[in-house]
Amino acid sequence: MSNTLFNERKALQMQLESLLKLRFDLRTEFVEREKVIASDINEVIRQVRLLDQTSPSDLNIMNQGLPGDNEHPPIIKDEVEQIRKQNRSRINYQEIESELSLLMFQAPKPVSLKDIQKSVEEKLNIRLSNPYITIKKVAKNLPNVKEVKQGKVLCFYWENN
Repeated sequence: MSNTLFNERKALQMQLESLLKLRFDLRTEFVEREKVIASDINEVIRQVRLLDQTSPSDLNIMNQGLPGDNEHPPIIKDEVEQIRKQNRSRINYQEIESELSLLMFQAPKPVSLKDIQKSVEEKLNIRLSNPYITIKKVAKNLPNVKEVKQGKVLCFYWENN
């Protein structure tokens, strides 16, 4: 009895050692593959940077042979950044405040944050990048506008004093 128990224990110990060795081998293989992939990524990034350093005239010469490329000149990084900055707009909190107070005063029941966002964006023709922060900031300036949670949904309503 004790001999079979000892053999079973020794077999389990050997199995554990082989599993640990296998795990170690897999980890080292993963690390090696990760290094290869990282070097490939770095090489691609280096090539992209080299392409970015070429002048716009060089890009036009290289693209002349491709059909359809002459219609749209390549966009340079600075132009993209300038366009991105132009699309940003400053939020006029007074407009949002007046729109929110009007909406809350007219609403017979609490209005969800999502519905407020849609209404404000449609009426003022703006895009709220973070409606939660914007509406909370505006609502704290309006003493009659209160917030309530209905389940997981944040709602606002007009409270008559």
